[in-house]
Amino acid sequence: MKFKIHHTLAAALCALAISSCSKDNYKPPTVPLTGALTYKGEPLQFQSSQVGLEIYQYGFGNIAPINEAASQDGTYAALLYPGNYKLTIPNGQVPFKWKQTVPGVPDSLSIALTANQKLNIEVMPYWMVRTPVFTAASGKVIATFKAEQIITDASAKTINQVALFLNKTQFVSTDGNQQLVEVDIKNGAITDLNNISITAKIPTNIVPAQNYIFARVGININGIGYWIFSPVQKISF
Repeated sequence: MKFKIHHTLAAALCALAISSCSKDNYKPPTVPLTGALTYKGEPLQFQSSQVGLEIYQYGFGNIAPINEAASQDGTYAALLYPGNYKLTIPNGQVPFKWKQTVPGVPDSLSIALTANQKLNIEVMPYWMVRTPVFTAASGKVIATFKAEQIITDASAKTINQVALFLNKTQFVSTDGNQQLVEVDIKNGAITDLNNISITAKIPTNIVPAQNYIFARVGININGIGYWIFSPVQKISF
């Protein structure tokens, strides 16, 4: 009897080991799915990793999504196995509207992935930063731009504030680790949406010292936790 128990246990352990090895030997996904979140073909600009995407693979039942996030320039990238997928943007505090099948239910895109594929995702932002211009003079950066309202129907949202951000690297956002300077203007102080100007002092204690800085401006929307930005620009001084 003892022999039979030991024999059965050994067989089970062996099967488990073989199964584990088999799983460990699965080849990693190698097929790239890339693209950007765009408005009329123009990539939108966000704070890195704050706008999420969910990718589901068909035929595997109720499984957890593959979670990806857009970079600060609006691009995303995922490595997947060949197969059929659906991609969606979950409801959340994002600075744009994503299409819905019925009110409150996000729509999805079907993807038949067999080889490298680029898929841009069209969304509709509440606001856009237009014609940003950055100049450096007398130890300061001056930014001028326009704020264009894109959504004007009953779901439109007002501006909470606008801001100019400076950082010593190309990663620039509201994140305290990605900014040296932030200068805000509240909505009530904006007199002309077509001619917004913000000035910020360039820090003199950048370590190591450098003769350039990175800048971008952003719009924060009432009722939305995240910003929409201009592209990051390198400014020499």
